[in-house]
Amino acid sequence: MTGADMLSFYSDDSLVLAYAASAAPTGAISGYVLVEHTLPDGEHDVKTVEIVVSTFTTDRTRVVTTVAGGPTGCIVTGGGLFLNGTGLKRGQLYAQLIVRRGGNAAREECVASGYLSDARPYVALGENVEPGPGGGEGVLTEETLINDSAPAASNSYTLAATNARHRIYGFSWYYNCAAVVATRTLDARLRKPDGATPSGFTAANANVWASPTLTLTTGEEGAMFVRNPGGRGDGYVATNDNGTLAVASTATAPNPFPLETDDNTAGTLEFDVGAADAGDRHTLTLFYEEWLVI
Repeated sequence: MTGADMLSFYSDDSLVLAYAASAAPTGAISGYVLVEHTLPDGEHDVKTVEIVVSTFTTDRTRVVTTVAGGPTGCIVTGGGLFLNGTGLKRGQLYAQLIVRRGGNAAREECVASGYLSDARPYVALGENVEPGPGGGEGVLTEETLINDSAPAASNSYTLAATNARHRIYGFSWYYNCAAVVATRTLDARLRKPDGATPSGFTAANANVWASPTLTLTTGEEGAMFVRNPGGRGDGYVATNDNGTLAVASTATAPNPFPLETDDNTAGTLEFDVGAADAGDRHTLTLFYEEWLVI
């Protein structure tokens, strides 16, 4: 279908607007169709069937709103999806406009779909952009996993992205040691990125990448920075041991980023601290690109 070519809309049909969002706009989104009905006297009556959503769920789950159809025998002459507001970057809200035939959810036609954002607040009828990286750039996100907190011996981040595709580019890890005598060791590891392990398999034996070990002692500070933007070289892995900077060779210590993940990715990123003290503090930030998928 191109545009509204010969799309019909009947009284027992429903218009459905479905979306998934990780952020809410300061306004509303709408899905609508313009329907034209020929009256008995030959005149044409044009009406708008519209759904407006102004309150949003931002946990990436699929939200569906439905409105009843129009007069019998309508021909759709236009319509689409529209963002009447601001505050969205591409990849943060994906919407679908659907015609549900006869109120039957098993008989649906998606007539428009795509990402709504400040830069492109509309999707035309007949335009269907697939969710995910194939549809263009996603939203760049810095997610703070740990913020100025006492460290645990093992700090785990689950790679599975609910209703989304992630392209993880790397992370930043900053650590401050308390004035308590101990030698702390900091290690980042990628564990079991794909598939399931057999029964009885030891978790640590599923590690497939490990960072250089950063060793810090009493009162010292340190940092670990791992980043690979993809397509622009081999990336960068560096540690700062209380002011002494060390950069790992990508030839002997390559990194696994950018790393693609989705709902089905089973693995984790492990951030382990050896001999951590309760008075220590650390901050950990993950950097990734996200596309919502519904």
